[in-house]
Amino acid sequence: MKLTALYEALIFIEDKKEVTLDDLNFLDKPVLRGILGKMEAMKLVEKHDPSKFRISKKGQALLNQYLDNLHMSTSHWDGKWRAVCFSMPEQMRPLRDKFRRELEFMGLKMILTGLWITPLDLASKIEEKAKEIGIFKKVLIIETDNLRSGISKEELQDLWGFEKSKEEIYEYIEDAQKYISSEDKSSFGLKKMIFRYALILENQPKVPIELFPKDWPQFRANLIYKKIRRQLIG
Repeated sequence: MKLTALYEALIFIEDKKEVTLDDLNFLDKPVLRGILGKMEAMKLVEKHDPSKFRISKKGQALLNQYLDNLHMSTSHWDGKWRAVCFSMPEQMRPLRDKFRRELEFMGLKMILTGLWITPLDLASKIEEKAKEIGIFKKVLIIETDNLRSGISKEELQDLWGFEKSKEEIYEYIEDAQKYISSEDKSSFGLKKMIFRYALILENQPKVPIELFPKDWPQFRANLIYKKIRRQLIG
């Protein structure tokens, strides 16, 4: 997983405190114009004169939202599955789509048409979101410790994209090791490596630790992240 130009620019501005357009010349001019326009529209940066930019409180909050993944506690499985199913008429499609997006954000996966599952204890949060959107009467939430299906364990794991996430972690480990051993290091480069790992954790399958493959490489990635963090603060 590589950082988008928007995240690179935002991290650079945060690192330098205040920048000019010339400072951002590591981005192509057409890309830079588009990124700055988007960041201003999203209120992620503030202009202090016609050519100087600083990160805004909203921009800092966006970075922190992802960086918080670096300090999340490990989720353990209570042995239960939560299943969510719902049925809504076509005229409620905007609300239905909004609810689906919320389920995806929480890490649920659709195992059958209209049936979503998660091994995390999210029943209360799902109910809260359904009520907030105004569709709770159309939603059924089930908790069970006996999930029976013709879907194999491997197919079930594929729902959460373990292989793709594993590849991203291995790629990060390789790139981070090269960066650590290089002579050309900067606080901006270190922060990019840290933020990249935070994004990987954000997109990592949202399941308890017991359901991850036994050869999951996150322990190695954590050690490398800590080395990078020590270099940044040391």
